[in-house]
Amino acid sequence: MVTCYLESIGNVASFADAARRLSDEKPVIAVKAARSDDGLRAASSHTGALATDERAIEALFRQSGVLRAASIQEMCDWAAAFEACPLPKGRGVAIITNAGGPAILAVDACSDVGLDLPVLSRMIQEELRGLLPPEAAVGNPVDMIASATALDYRRTMEIVAEDPGVDMILVLNVTPPIGSGSLEVLKAISSTGVARSMPVVSAFLAVDTFYPQVTTVAGAPPVYRFPEPAVGALSALVRYSEVRAFTDGSFADLEVQKEKTAALLDRFSSEGGQGEGGLMPHDPASEILAAYGIPLPVGETVTGPEEAAAAADRIGGPVALKASVPGLMHKAEVGGVVTGLRPAEVAPAARAMEESVTAAGHILDGFVVQEMITGGIELIASAGRDPILGTQLMVGLGGYFTEALDDVQLGLLPIGPAGVERMLRSLRGWPVLEGSARGAGADLPALVELLGRLALLAEHHPRIVEIEMNPVICLPEPNGCRVVDIVMRTGSSVDGDNDGR
Repeated sequence: MVTCYLESIGNVASFADAARRLSDEKPVIAVKAARSDDGLRAASSHTGALATDERAIEALFRQSGVLRAASIQEMCDWAAAFEACPLPKGRGVAIITNAGGPAILAVDACSDVGLDLPVLSRMIQEELRGLLPPEAAVGNPVDMIASATALDYRRTMEIVAEDPGVDMILVLNVTPPIGSGSLEVLKAISSTGVARSMPVVSAFLAVDTFYPQVTTVAGAPPVYRFPEPAVGALSALVRYSEVRAFTDGSFADLEVQKEKTAALLDRFSSEGGQGEGGLMPHDPASEILAAYGIPLPVGETVTGPEEAAAAADRIGGPVALKASVPGLMHKAEVGGVVTGLRPAEVAPAARAMEESVTAAGHILDGFVVQEMITGGIELIASAGRDPILGTQLMVGLGGYFTEALDDVQLGLLPIGPAGVERMLRSLRGWPVLEGSARGAGADLPALVELLGRLALLAEHHPRIVEIEMNPVICLPEPNGCRVVDIVMRTGSSVDGDNDGR
């Protein structure tokens, strides 16, 4: 295995490539210091490291197959498990103990890291009942009670390992006033062949004089002092097993108009049509999204209130009215967005909007009139460039709650469909998206494709330094997604200005 302590990453591409190749063959465990603001300042003064967003570091490690430990102690705990254990075939953990309290703590820890505790099969439970006292619990955890002997531990472990739902075993021992001593228990569980077929780790809550003797026991499993680090080691084994099994594809087969988009960018650049900070007006930004097949609501850009009303008539039904203001990213904050308007209400709303926007010190260019997209789930999706980590894709719960909820995930480009789906599943709001919380959920295939098209747009055209789509309305399958509002910014790219041509 490879373990490393990091304060900064000089060449991200080289690090990612090396880590990815290494993690295909062996675990790579990293402790990244300078996670806090104070830590960043300390690292900067010590090494000159550049502060980098922690979520981007998480994305880099995740996509490179690096397991991130929270501390040197945790890194060493995981390393001990990788040194001694085979990789698990699944997430099922069986807990064997002689005390209920540590077992409950271990159950909680398993739940925290997403490990499963399968109920042991009826046949296995019956076999355990024939071995253990009537007071013992045999479902999982298997609580052999305080009188458990070293032989009970060994035989119980051998029986439990035969259950098809068990992929790993956690052995807990509290040195009891009766029964076998902890060293005898450790020797007994080390003498079985179970650890050759599945991961076995242990936590011995014993007196200090016990732990130096652990190294004298041949074939001993990793020994931890408490249940939580033992569970953490099992979780690391599972995560690395999933790293080895994970494969991502590519969005390269999606049809996009790359050359047309490059020509559009050339034209807008030559016409000097960008607003302050390189912000692109709504119409050209929409045209670029359309060239990459990113779905937008039906809409029109107009110059005045009466034209806005006429556009609403043509669109039909309730519409959204938005101010077109060069250089303004957040129109709603100055009264520049009104939704759910009937055509007859559009002209007076436009006049009121013009007064509000002007009073806030902005110059109104006109209005955008769009069909209303009702229902669905609001997300934010964006792509932007980090001077250190390169181009990043972001997705999270959106609309007005983006900053309040802070439920977003980052991915580094290039990325494929499986990587995008992993980002979505990592959101706290994933149960809402898949429809298991409430409602019909989102059209997930359409959402993955939309994010893939956004990733290709950012990857193909380095002159686009920022694209923010907020909100993206995700309708139930098979109704797709719609990008309701866009911010697109052009500028100097860290990757060059040739748009990949």
